[in-house]
Amino acid sequence: MLGDVAAGYLTAGAVDQAVEVGHRALAAPLEAETTMGRVRLSALADQLPASSAAQAFRDEIRASLE
Repeated sequence: MLGDVAAGYLTAGAVDQAVEVGHRALAAPLEAETTMGRVRLSALADQLPASSAAQAFRDEIRASLE
């Protein structure tokens, strides 16, 4: 899943790439309403650092999952 790829980028310290891939990952579980996809995106949001791009994406994830 793309969420796992985004988490891998975070682990490697590549925040911009994590956010880019994460945006693509966000659409799939919301359209298919998959629980696992939502759980993984929520975990990704929790891992994002405090940079402005990451914060904006974190807010987008949380708003989408509500």
